[in-house]
Amino acid sequence: MDLKDKLAADLAKGKVNISAKDVAEFAPPAKDKREAVVGEVKTAVPEEAKQDDMINAGAKVDAGKALDKNVMENPMEPLKDVYTSLPDEVVITPDDRERFLQSLISGERFVLPFSTFNGKLQGKFRSRSQIESNAVITRINWECRSERINTGIEYSSRIRNMLLAAQLAELNGVAYELLKAPYQSVKDGEKLTDPGWLAQAEQWETQNEGLITALYKQLQIFERKYWVMVNSADDQNFWNPAESTSV
Repeated sequence: MDLKDKLAADLAKGKVNISAKDVAEFAPPAKDKREAVVGEVKTAVPEEAKQDDMINAGAKVDAGKALDKNVMENPMEPLKDVYTSLPDEVVITPDDRERFLQSLISGERFVLPFSTFNGKLQGKFRSRSQIESNAVITRINWECRSERINTGIEYSSRIRNMLLAAQLAELNGVAYELLKAPYQSVKDGEKLTDPGWLAQAEQWETQNEGLITALYKQLQIFERKYWVMVNSADDQNFWNPAESTSV
């Protein structure tokens, strides 16, 4: 007997007795709101991406402000003054997801293309290795301690150029090599040799400021996409899109 008939019979007897089981059987099954991803996904950027120390360090800071002495102990101290206008959401395309998964399977760098200024500026960014991240941190720390860097703009520009050297894989058809070894300074007796990749970073110092700013914004977007996908590792729906209905 369904709920409607049971209710009518109970009313006729002058006593209504409805159990939770009756209600459960009458109610339609709840629709599963977890649906497989199809096409592009617009998703919030995780805090890990917004707070990436090295990426944020290359963003805009007070150009005239001198570095606090605490930077000698913590080279990331100037991040307190970082400003960025990047959106809190990014769009992840099916191609983005496929490239990310392939990089995990193959063990190769995660690489994504970018295009800006109506296609006039195109290229690719790659993920950093741990040894490259350590190399940048070690070098920027040494330059702060040795007072080669004294102001916020010097700090921001320097680390920005280092990260472009590490992560820009291609620009308008020109390929850029991975950072060259040795990754840290090498001392041999009285001779101190700079890291092998330092010249790769310094080549950006002579480039147009507008170009550097545009490229760095694209790098920040790349990093945010990267962290969105890293944080979606356990979301099976994110990585298993519904079967295509196209023929």
